[in-house]
Amino acid sequence: MAAELFDEFVDLEALADDLADPDPGVRRVAVLRLAETADPGTVPLLARALADPDGQVRLQAAGALGGFDGPEVAAP
Repeated sequence: MAAELFDEFVDLEALADDLADPDPGVRRVAVLRLAETADPGTVPLLARALADPDGQVRLQAAGALGGFDGPEVAAP
């Protein structure tokens, strides 16, 4: 059971760092991992990814934000 708890742990700080990685593939994976958490705390990070220079990262971020509901998602 303890191993399952660690499987659920997501390091949001590391994923936030990955959003600044020079490799767009790393940034796309970070967006996907953020979306998988379904944590509303990831909305600001996903909103930041909407301004990414890579179109695929922006597309992933927009799709991920579509999975959230609430006023914090309306602005981005």
